[in-house]
Amino acid sequence: MSAMREHFVKQKVALGNLQRGCLLELGIPIAKSDNKLIDAVESLLEDANLNVPMAFRASLKIMNEQFKSVMKEIRELEMLIEEEIKNDDVCERPQKLEGVGPVGSMMLKVYFSCIEHFKNGREASACAGLTPVQHSSGGKEKLAQFQKNQQTKSYVARYIKVH
Repeated sequence: MSAMREHFVKQKVALGNLQRGCLLELGIPIAKSDNKLIDAVESLLEDANLNVPMAFRASLKIMNEQFKSVMKEIRELEMLIEEEIKNDDVCERPQKLEGVGPVGSMMLKVYFSCIEHFKNGREASACAGLTPVQHSSGGKEKLAQFQKNQQTKSYVARYIKVH
């Protein structure tokens, strides 16, 4: 379910950026919020005084409808994930941590389902992408910010498909 949700989130971002880019070419900037984008596009479609070609209005309306549809799909998947987590004690516990939501707790369950694969806690945290980036030179070790591991997401998606 997480992989499907991630797919829809990527679609939503792409559609939102496409709409914002098209409107920016006409000199109409839109705030980053999804709701502000929907409101701005709908008000633009209703404004007859704005000098915008009808073909552009029609295609913008189609993109906006797709955008709203994808947002609806994301909400439905998140509701399914939350229902699944309510029935699973292992997924429910990580949600008590600050910053861990339903999707994150499900991903943590998948990461650490076979804990015997890891020699120590550092290996387990590296698998989940929670190790700091290392910037060392001249014998001085410096640990910087945590790196977001994109390979981990694809690993988890493959793991879910196999198991």
